[in-house]
Amino acid sequence: PVPWHGVIPFDQLPRSYNPPGNALATANNRVIDAYPHHLSSLWEGDGRIRRIRQILQEQPHFSASDFRLMQMDVQSVSADTIRDPFVDALHAWTTRPVLMTRVMNLLAGWDCRMHVSSVEASLYNAAYVRLLHNTFEDEMDSALFGNYVFLSNIPTRVLPRLLADTSTTIFDDVRTPRRETRRHILIRSITEAVMQLRQRFGADMRGWAWGELHRVTFRHPLGTMPPLDRMF
Repeated sequence: PVPWHGVIPFDQLPRSYNPPGNALATANNRVIDAYPHHLSSLWEGDGRIRRIRQILQEQPHFSASDFRLMQMDVQSVSADTIRDPFVDALHAWTTRPVLMTRVMNLLAGWDCRMHVSSVEASLYNAAYVRLLHNTFEDEMDSALFGNYVFLSNIPTRVLPRLLADTSTTIFDDVRTPRRETRRHILIRSITEAVMQLRQRFGADMRGWAWGELHRVTFRHPLGTMPPLDRMF
């Protein structure tokens, strides 16, 4: 454990006075950059806070209904940092199959909205998950990889930086004799994602809606055994 060295003096705590836009917001993001004291190393990426600030600048006054709609907002302002490398890799793949050309065009025209009816959102997220596996899992065992991606804010913050770094060798699959590049791993990931979606939902891409892929069922703990399962 890290030893406790005292408290930050009150007059040195992070603060904001009359902030630009007359609003303060947080989404578990890093609240201050240049700061002499250690606050944390575990922050969410800046996508949500940037979107919140965008919305807060769109009108001068907000009602409770406005904030309800903000909570249900599905616009991603950071998905393009992953989507664009996928599109670029597919574009450079001159022998790509017709299906992958269609995938490329869908992603290129996507507005980065995670709407329940969006096929593009399913393509993006399935490819993103495969990209995480294909980038990091060969350097880690399955347990370490599971721990690494358990808190999604860690790889979410790291992966865009790696995709922008032309000098990194992280994309090489150490399990193969060849030297894979970023483009190889991007194409492998999007191809695997398409195969998974086809196997799960069929060949018709219209059935690959994000609302069908991104689902969770909350089961009552008392309803896991009969006869209580008929009540809960």
